[in-house]
Amino acid sequence: MIAIKIKKPRPSLIPPAYTSTRQSCRKPGAGKQVSRTPPARPGWTRRRGLGDASRSRPSLRPVRGPPSRAPLGCAGGPTLVMLTPSLRRLAWLHWWRWRISANLSTEERFFLLGFSDWTSLQPVLFALVLLCYLLTLAGNLALMLVAMRDPRLHTPMYYFLCHLALVDAGFTTSVVPPLLANLRGRAHCLPRGSCLAQLCASLALGSAECVLLAVMALDRAAAVCHLLHYAGLASQRLLRSMAGAAWLGGLTNSEAQTALLAARPLCAPRQLDHFICELPALLKLACGVGGDSIERQMFAARVVILLVPSAVILASYGAVARAFWGMRSSGGRRKALGTCGSHLTAVCLFYDGSIIYTYLQPAHSYNHGLGKFVSLFYTVVTPALNPLIYTLRNKEVKGAARRLLGNVGRGQARQ
Repeated sequence: MIAIKIKKPRPSLIPPAYTSTRQSCRKPGAGKQVSRTPPARPGWTRRRGLGDASRSRPSLRPVRGPPSRAPLGCAGGPTLVMLTPSLRRLAWLHWWRWRISANLSTEERFFLLGFSDWTSLQPVLFALVLLCYLLTLAGNLALMLVAMRDPRLHTPMYYFLCHLALVDAGFTTSVVPPLLANLRGRAHCLPRGSCLAQLCASLALGSAECVLLAVMALDRAAAVCHLLHYAGLASQRLLRSMAGAAWLGGLTNSEAQTALLAARPLCAPRQLDHFICELPALLKLACGVGGDSIERQMFAARVVILLVPSAVILASYGAVARAFWGMRSSGGRRKALGTCGSHLTAVCLFYDGSIIYTYLQPAHSYNHGLGKFVSLFYTVVTPALNPLIYTLRNKEVKGAARRLLGNVGRGQARQ
């Protein structure tokens, strides 16, 4: 008897090919048979054992060599087809899409459509948003640096202004990075946890700004109406308490709103026609039993965090108006107008109807198309304008900036 030694083929580095479990016997000249069986997992082939009676439980074995170019026959072997490089890439792409769809079925994800329906406007918006973001960071950080370094600006007004600059920088940072990613031309995908975290951060900082503007209005009213007793009223302990109340109020409102939203199921398809996880846009996806009571509680919380600070601001500037009309000297009126003008402009920009339109309306009447542009204004444009408002007409801030730059220049000259 002659023994024949069969040399095993070397392992192939080529990704596995499609493997069909259908047994095909094609007649010569017949057209190509297209298998509708989905591709096997890369690195494995599906194979039925010869003579296996259980045809519903195929076994998996790893591919050890390059696949054959021809069918192994009609007796029971699988049909293997060698793929070209282009088809191999297509197979990998198909497999990855299958994996992504399998992951999406087990984890809730939200697709932020953003401005994908405004393709011609996306490059312009990208440049505008990036410019406003850089101005916001540079302006607010420079304002905080000048106010902390100059002893003449260690007053209650600039103490609260530093907190406002910090809130604006953080609020814009929580919104702009996903917006810039969305403006690159494709929908942005976020898991449920990331979406709720972004919502919680933006709500906390936005609510803190509402309360902080009311606190600053009280400070301006005390400076105009009780000028002689202002130094005694504005103690460091009181200032820290009022600033802490602003941060605590914003955080409390954010936690309450996010917890109520997380308790509600969100129906598919989870597509948000927005560039961020905005609360009204998420409420449009809410479904399930008992949603009306939860939505009423959330609406009541929004009314409290928006209308109570607005009432405080109106009452404070009502007192300032009475004191203004009671002044007899034109110098006192100019000083009062300079004291309150910058803050009043910032309040009008913040409460110009965008915040009221976004949050004080029922979820079913929310318009996504208009809501995106309204949110773009108060999340991107307004924080970039606040440093300009408080510095362009403020002689104290401009003088402190000149002194700081002069000190820096003299220090470099000495070196």
